[in-house]
Amino acid sequence: MTDVLLAPISVPSVAISQDLLARVETSLLDTRAPSTRRNYTRAWAAFEAYCRRGGHQVLPANPHVVADYFLSLENTVKPDGSAAYSMSAIEGAAAAIKFVHKAHSPHDQTSAGDDQAPLWLSPVVSGTLSAIRRRGAASGRRPRRPEDPVDLVDLREAVTVARATATGWRTKLRERRDTAALVLGWAGAMRRSEIVALTVGDVRRTRDGWIITVRKSKTDQDGAGFKKALPVGEHLETCGPCAYLRWLHCHLAYDRIGRAGLIRLLAADRPHEQHICGGALPEVSAESDLFRSITSASDLTEAAPGGQLIHTIVRRRLAAARPDLDITRYGAHSLRAGFVTEAFRTGHEPTTIMKQTGHKSVESLLNYARDNNIHHQNAATTIGM
Repeated sequence: MTDVLLAPISVPSVAISQDLLARVETSLLDTRAPSTRRNYTRAWAAFEAYCRRGGHQVLPANPHVVADYFLSLENTVKPDGSAAYSMSAIEGAAAAIKFVHKAHSPHDQTSAGDDQAPLWLSPVVSGTLSAIRRRGAASGRRPRRPEDPVDLVDLREAVTVARATATGWRTKLRERRDTAALVLGWAGAMRRSEIVALTVGDVRRTRDGWIITVRKSKTDQDGAGFKKALPVGEHLETCGPCAYLRWLHCHLAYDRIGRAGLIRLLAADRPHEQHICGGALPEVSAESDLFRSITSASDLTEAAPGGQLIHTIVRRRLAAARPDLDITRYGAHSLRAGFVTEAFRTGHEPTTIMKQTGHKSVESLLNYARDNNIHHQNAATTIGM
């Protein structure tokens, strides 16, 4: 009996249909964020077209073919002579090609030698990418520039100006939404996809304080969920719970009697001079999208907007408050970057910051410190020149 158990089992080889491969590939893409899935799909389709034109096998692809594809991207130029593909685009193509090859790998090949290495470990592929990076740096073609952080002072100023310039009920409606998006996004160190995905019930008051539940994120595609603190602000402008409730009152007013309810609520609006986050909570459906879209007629829709709205809000409100800034350097990610940068500036340890950001490694978190805290704890600024 033991000999039978130890004997190798012969399994007949079964041809895998293209339809089956396509179904599995599509399913595996669900392990990535929606934006990543779209980018991978486009990048892989472009690589397939390149292989068809050259008569090359697509899967598994020869490492030299993949390397030549990257070189073709590097050397493609626009009519004006500028590079058609950024370094980020080339890196994205590499990530997509490696992902598909990993998905279709028949077994673990990570320990194979260089002559048998799977494509994602091929020295030909990695060496080509490294050479392209060096040439790109020398020629000025660098990776996409990260968005600058919105610091706490600028966040307060953006909210203050937004409230001061909101005079009619329509502008007050948008101010309440924009303020809630800015403050919750900043305090929660959230990505724009996480902000627009919030429901009313994802923000709640507990015995220990207010919390935000991010049900799914870029680094949590399984939807395990992640809870973040939402502190009562020391300043009214940056009090997340107050901003949440001010916007929630708009939900309640509109759901009761429509646009007339908004007009009645906002026409009687008074300056926000004291905290309201300790009072009664509006009775709004917990399943309702928190950041419902606002139509051109100033009605509230049932659906949440796309993440691009957060990008627009950050730029519009920051430009109004700080016209001296190069607004093209800011966007939705400036909220998350701003929280991390401010936390480092005020002396917080990486582990305490990661409780709010959800970063999986200290190294990735420290990228913010290197990029945005050049003057903090730097010998050059304290050496006494």
